[in-house]
Amino acid sequence: MKNIIKELDACTSYSQKYKVLKKYGKVYRGSSRMCLVVGNKVIKVARNNIGYLQNECEYNVYFGSDKKDIKHFAKIYDWCPSFTWIIQEKVSRHRFKTSNALFKKCDNKIYNVIYRHDLVEAEIKFQMGYSPRGVIKCYDYGYSWNIDKKILL
Repeated sequence: MKNIIKELDACTSYSQKYKVLKKYGKVYRGSSRMCLVVGNKVIKVARNNIGYLQNECEYNVYFGSDKKDIKHFAKIYDWCPSFTWIIQEKVSRHRFKTSNALFKKCDNKIYNVIYRHDLVEAEIKFQMGYSPRGVIKCYDYGYSWNIDKKILL
């Protein structure tokens, strides 16, 4: 992972960052970020301004919440201070129906985090899976109503 980070930090464009990630495996791309799975970790790299905001949002959610409240959110291991990238624990992905069922199994503490950080609940429900230890967790929690408003502007 250290080599990947070192190479990413030397990049000056999105396409360069994509090429770096591609060297190491399959790159998953969303509208604002791209991801690479490395063992039991995932590196999420911002593709645009919204991607930076989503990385920052995940950082703020994870480190701005009580430990007992973030049990259902993927752990953050490392991050770039400018939020170009963050490294999280890998969580399995599921189809919406299964993901929604997993969300319903979580205790009410997940709602504490959603409402405290103004996250879009519908997005969280779609991003649920299992950690390597079998704990139900959300793997993508960087979309807040504040970011949604910025997209519309």
